[in-house]
Amino acid sequence: MRDYRGRDVTIEIRMASAEDAELLARIHAECFEDHWPAVSFRSLLDGAGVFGLVAGRSAGPQISSFIVVRIAVDDAEILTLATLPAARGSGFASGLIRAAMEQAKNRGALSLFLEVAETNQPGLRLYKKLGFKQLAVRPGYYESGTNAAVAAVVMRRELSS
Repeated sequence: MRDYRGRDVTIEIRMASAEDAELLARIHAECFEDHWPAVSFRSLLDGAGVFGLVAGRSAGPQISSFIVVRIAVDDAEILTLATLPAARGSGFASGLIRAAMEQAKNRGALSLFLEVAETNQPGLRLYKKLGFKQLAVRPGYYESGTNAAVAAVVMRRELSS
């Protein structure tokens, strides 16, 4: 689809398909305690109004990160974003978010929403750096069987700028 320059690598980004569901589920499982199964990714990517993007180093076939976005009328929402721990800090997430903003805008979205755990400081810094503004906090949004519930910070970025 297109290449982005990350911190220390050139990042290749392409559209995800339902055939990528197993790969996305494996990456998601490495990143989140409450991870989604492949069937969920397959269903989302086959659904109307949803697109996914995957990213990897241009020099190799390894996918290190992905994003899944849903568009409803003129609003888009990041459903999930994951980057393998070993690849964090290389620019994969920011490249994917920029590409998703472009894709969502091209599909008629005027704004992009997301929810991020209040404890995810690297994520909060990244979203703020990319122009997202905090709208609200949802107490106890992320629940886990082994950890205390964590609030979600709701953020939005207008896509006109």
